[in-house]
Amino acid sequence: DRGFCSGADVRALSQALTSGGAWLHFLEHEYSLDMLIADYPKPVTSHLRGIAMGGGLGIGAHADRRIVYADTVMAMPETKIGFFPDVGIMYQLSRAGAVGRHVTLTSATFTGGDALLMNLADESADGPLPAPLFDSASAWIEECYVSDQPADIIAALENHPDENARKAAAEMRLRSPLSVHVALRALNRAK
Repeated sequence: DRGFCSGADVRALSQALTSGGAWLHFLEHEYSLDMLIADYPKPVTSHLRGIAMGGGLGIGAHADRRIVYADTVMAMPETKIGFFPDVGIMYQLSRAGAVGRHVTLTSATFTGGDALLMNLADESADGPLPAPLFDSASAWIEECYVSDQPADIIAALENHPDENARKAAAEMRLRSPLSVHVALRALNRAK
């Protein structure tokens, strides 16, 4: 259930940084593995069951065939730790419109159904899956994430009548302002 979850890579990177180790070497290996999976000459299938986050998406979301389930929970939680979504995921997130921006900036979790619509998955093993970030009740996402300035996005979220928009603004305010700025800029460049 936690085959593609994040955390181990963050712990290893933190240990490398605090011990004066080769932290850049760690990132080179992580990104090389993601690229190897994406470019592998034989078909690779990932079963993104349960929790699939952060570095786990770098491994799982670049396979040729990506299968999600009813219990799939995904996220790119990097802005929570003062970083930005990496591991090649910005390509897909930048093409997911306002939902991609929301996920990138707030570290919001999303379902397998959302992942299918964001091109982070190819098929569902459990039939049709809900995609709450894309349903009609989430029109606030489309309305609030239009600017290329984080301060404008936060203001739009805080002033929106939908309670979920105001919660998203509160979440963004908990993030490192530099991380949010860098994440949005990287997202725009990836597009």
